[in-house]
Amino acid sequence: ISDEEIHWRMMLPMLNEALRALDEGVVASTEDLSLAARLGLGFPNIEGGLWGYIESIGWDQLQQQMKRYAHLGSLYTYQRSLQG
Repeated sequence: ISDEEIHWRMMLPMLNEALRALDEGVVASTEDLSLAARLGLGFPNIEGGLWGYIESIGWDQLQQQMKRYAHLGSLYTYQRSLQG
């Protein structure tokens, strides 16, 4: 298993859950999402925190990676936010 695959298999469920929380109103804004990730998970605040990380990946890349790992289960099935 490559370092890249380890990265995606660890990050995608967290990113997917973050998008679900945003879609369902668990967090009110992308700023709140990044703050929650920083305070709750210790996610680095560099370049905009969790939301900045999502934006740096890009929506197309995020969708592509989620589709790539969808066979692993619902943790990798992209959320409504990604569906446009």
